[in-house]
Amino acid sequence: MAAAPAPELAPSVSLKGEVWRHLRRDRLAVAGLVVLALLFVTALLGKLLTEWVVVFDPTLVRLPEKLLPPLAGARAELLPEGQLPALGFYLLGTDDLGRDVFARMLQGSFVSLSIGFVAVSIELAIGLLLGGLAGFYGGRVDALIMRFTDVMLCFPTFFLILTVVALLPPSIWNIMIVIGATSWMGTCRFVRAELMALREQDFVRAARALGLSDARVIFRHMIPNAIAPVLVSATIAVASAILTESALSYLGFGVQPPNASWGNILSDGRTFLFDAPWLFAIPGGAILLVVLAFNLVGEGLRDALNPRLRRGR
Repeated sequence: MAAAPAPELAPSVSLKGEVWRHLRRDRLAVAGLVVLALLFVTALLGKLLTEWVVVFDPTLVRLPEKLLPPLAGARAELLPEGQLPALGFYLLGTDDLGRDVFARMLQGSFVSLSIGFVAVSIELAIGLLLGGLAGFYGGRVDALIMRFTDVMLCFPTFFLILTVVALLPPSIWNIMIVIGATSWMGTCRFVRAELMALREQDFVRAARALGLSDARVIFRHMIPNAIAPVLVSATIAVASAILTESALSYLGFGVQPPNASWGNILSDGRTFLFDAPWLFAIPGGAILLVVLAFNLVGEGLRDALNPRLRRGR
């Protein structure tokens, strides 16, 4: 008798493929990804244009062209040679000094993204280190780190950042470091909780039985298995860092002129809220859209990385 054919096995799907498949079904998360992709392209393009193309100079003052509305044509007869906008018109208008708002928004997109990602990288580094030590060792180490975390949480974060930034010399790097160094508490708690659940697992016991160092067990074996909630938290933290930088620049403690950021463009426009509303609406709308996109992507990742939610779909 002929042997029965072997049953076909279902093709295995990796975790990345499974997460991506569920993420694609979330239309809001996909819309957020599209917005963020456009933002990255705009930021990189803005970095190149504002540094290498003279007519995209965001600091170039054209007083005869001040407070022009979006899509307004440049009046060449009023401008010195070489000061015409790159497009022949002002796509997003001009401010009270005649500077091209489009060029300033391009520069501001790179500044805001840079501050957001560098600040979150610092936040993750501190949170993973302290949370990993607290969750792995427990006992007195855990108590000491958690009490320090509780003390940091007692301070209003924004006012703490505002105080430190006011005492330091104005610098983009100082803003990045201060935001990251005062926002790690949530990440620390996430990592601690995950590692406390993982430290009694068999693979951790096996790694310790092999004589691996504590640092290798924590950062090579445990943290990669606890990174999913941290990734979601980091995505939302980038939006929070961009909002914090914009608020600091709006108050005059962030990115200093002549450099442009969305916060100080917004601050410049508050004086002309009724005469030139685009100076307020354009950077405000950009901040709203980008923060919303990061939050939508974070929510989508949270659902896609949760196995119980994946099974329910």
